[in-house]
Amino acid sequence: MKKFFLLVLILFPAIIYAQEISNVQKINVYGVDFSHAGLYALTNDNREIKSGLCRINALLEQEPKKYDFAKYLKKGISGFCTESTDEINEAMDAKAMKVVSPDYALTDDQINETLDNLNCEGNDGVGFVLIAELLNKTDEKASFVAVFFDEETKEVIYSKLVTGKTQGFGVRNHWAYCVYQVLKHWKY
Repeated sequence: MKKFFLLVLILFPAIIYAQEISNVQKINVYGVDFSHAGLYALTNDNREIKSGLCRINALLEQEPKKYDFAKYLKKGISGFCTESTDEINEAMDAKAMKVVSPDYALTDDQINETLDNLNCEGNDGVGFVLIAELLNKTDEKASFVAVFFDEETKEVIYSKLVTGKTQGFGVRNHWAYCVYQVLKHWKY
């Protein structure tokens, strides 16, 4: 009986999350926020890193067949709201983001700060953002916290840690491929 009760306590929050996200029909896509990411073993010039990462959100919109958020997330797309993530990314300092350990992880405060800074005028539905956690050049992969959130209250509806492998040449294409991998292998 104790095991059953423990199992119910563990599974109940997961069931609630699954029910909440399954009720979401449409989302606004905020793209990728790199502002709190740890950059591990990236040897590119800091300006090149910043420029490449800042151009990824535009790529997501320019190549909708490859980065098909609706298909992979199984949600309708109300629109792209990358203006605020682009502003946040433009303010990042690539030199300060370099870390000496691949064990870097985002804090809840960093995730909440990102959500607080995401705005899309007139939107009060559900937003989706990938918050970059670690870009690991040695292992050729990147990790992100994928977050569905209430655009009005900034409350998290559903989140999970996801990873994607890198591929391609140039900073933008190399790290954008991780986003494609995350979407392609998406599971709730």
